[in-house]
Amino acid sequence: MRIVYLILLLVFFCCDESSNPMASLDECGVANGDNSTCVDECGIVNGNTVENCGSCEYVFLWNECYNIESTTSINLQSSNISGIIPSSIGYLENLEYLNLYDNQLYGEIPEEITNLINLKTLVLSYNNLSGSIPYNIGNLINLTSLNLSYNELSGSIPVSIGNLVNMNSLILFHNNLSGEIPVEICNQGDSYPSVYGNNLCFSSSQPPEIDDCIIQADQNNQDSSNCP
Repeated sequence: MRIVYLILLLVFFCCDESSNPMASLDECGVANGDNSTCVDECGIVNGNTVENCGSCEYVFLWNECYNIESTTSINLQSSNISGIIPSSIGYLENLEYLNLYDNQLYGEIPEEITNLINLKTLVLSYNNLSGSIPYNIGNLINLTSLNLSYNELSGSIPVSIGNLVNMNSLILFHNNLSGEIPVEICNQGDSYPSVYGNNLCFSSSQPPEIDDCIIQADQNNQDSSNCP
């Protein structure tokens, strides 16, 4: 019986990576992990909020502490910031103005940005952002200006964009957006949204509303090589 117990114990330690001295632990103590499970005492992934800002009343972004309750505006235009847009930006619930124009930001636009329901202006143009436009972008019903131009965004334009009825300026040009343009884009507030310089598909069978809100020059200025 003792022999069986020793064998089982040996199998357990051989198969359990966390107890394997040869396994590489990430900063969260997970064997061969990627730090994706690390959260600080404020619930921020890979954060160090209290050390950087003193309390959980703040969010630490781009080497600055922003008060969650009182921050209404962030203007970092041409500030030479780089890296991803942290998902923790979604905690700034009273933010109305966010301008990150002309920096070296990359990666996806975090879905958490759609939590900023008081946002009126969102400028992310002239960066290296990739991935899709957030699926729930239509949550930002108070937006009057959205500029995502000159990035590497791909995929389709979300149907929820039609919820942005207060929009005055919708600028999506010079990306890699593809597929058929949703007719819902004509429900948002900008009468003539700018979408040229993408890979969008237009056809003679599209709803007539598309021709009413997307000017012909924008329809013609597309790489349609992958369209049906």
